[in-house]
Amino acid sequence: MKRFLILIVLVLAGCADEEQVALENLRSLGVRVENGFDGKSVLFNHSPKASKIGDDDLLPLLKLSRVESVSLAHTSITDEGLSHLGGLTNLKSLTLSYTAITDAGLVHIKGLAQLRDLTLPNRITDAGITDLQKSLPNCKIE
Repeated sequence: MKRFLILIVLVLAGCADEEQVALENLRSLGVRVENGFDGKSVLFNHSPKASKIGDDDLLPLLKLSRVESVSLAHTSITDEGLSHLGGLTNLKSLTLSYTAITDAGLVHIKGLAQLRDLTLPNRITDAGITDLQKSLPNCKIE
């Protein structure tokens, strides 16, 4: 079974009420919340139902501005769904392997200046990666 299909690491310094609502919305999708080993992180490990996660299911992430890592591998996320990640200014790691993301969707993540590690689906072209790398020069893109 594929666990860890969606992994979101949220560094907590006390969640605001709207963040708690967002966490509950993610839980309603089948996301299991666990305490991280350091006591400062929360890990969201999605069930094998990840392929049913679509663009609109990312809306709760807009309320979680402190999210540092998101893995959406094996989900049904498309280019449109990436627009919901643009406000995650603390995002350091993003995994999009085995999704329907194309070069056109990369425009939505060009502003994620803190991004250091990005894993893209195989359908992304060399030209798309080269263009994105110009906007994210400190990011390792695979």
